[in-house]
Amino acid sequence: ATNFQAGDLANNPFHPPHNWLTKFRDPGLVNINTIYSEKVWNAVLGGDPTAYPELGPTFSAVVDSRRGYGAPGGDALAADNNIPEYIANPFRAAGTGKQGPIPAIDNLVNNDIDCTLLRRNVATQQPLLGNNNGAAHNNSARNPYFRHRTLQRLSNTVTTRSNVYAMWITVGYFEVDANGLPGQELGADTGEIQRHRAFYIIDRSIPVGFEPGENHNVDRAILVRRFIE
Repeated sequence: ATNFQAGDLANNPFHPPHNWLTKFRDPGLVNINTIYSEKVWNAVLGGDPTAYPELGPTFSAVVDSRRGYGAPGGDALAADNNIPEYIANPFRAAGTGKQGPIPAIDNLVNNDIDCTLLRRNVATQQPLLGNNNGAAHNNSARNPYFRHRTLQRLSNTVTTRSNVYAMWITVGYFEVDANGLPGQELGADTGEIQRHRAFYIIDRSIPVGFEPGENHNVDRAILVRRFIE
């Protein structure tokens, strides 16, 4: 019982009921595949896992698992001349183990479980998001709640898909031959090529109606639109 006295609680990053969210935070899910900042990952966990291992894996461990091939060390932008991917083993749905981005690489043909948030840590071969804590107040060997609480938290804070995304559109004009095939771009011979560009931010979580040939309320899903001439 002494483990939950006020003095110890003040130094514990988890507050009853397990965690809390400030009223100034907009609720939403973070795409775990597009996190490139350690600060963002720490915010998702609710603290720095290097200081508080009970929070979950470090950002380096997540990056190494997400990369799916060599070059360990947690560098999210570590490049490989033989693999044109920063993320060759993204977090995705179960049942996609044989559908890796680069299936020719043997170690990327994973078991279905290793595609999901339940995947293994590439270094320890233990569950990546499982906790192994020995402290008396959160001993993971005594109660599965402490072992799996990172997974419980992340199920409410991360996703493997993005509902809000940016879109760039470029429109060019080309000559078309009698067979319907595009030729050179208009203005290429005089140096007066004209293209139209636009930028949008779309939130597909906003419920809108879609019907081919009809314009209902689809504009509601477009949060930002800019025309760049």
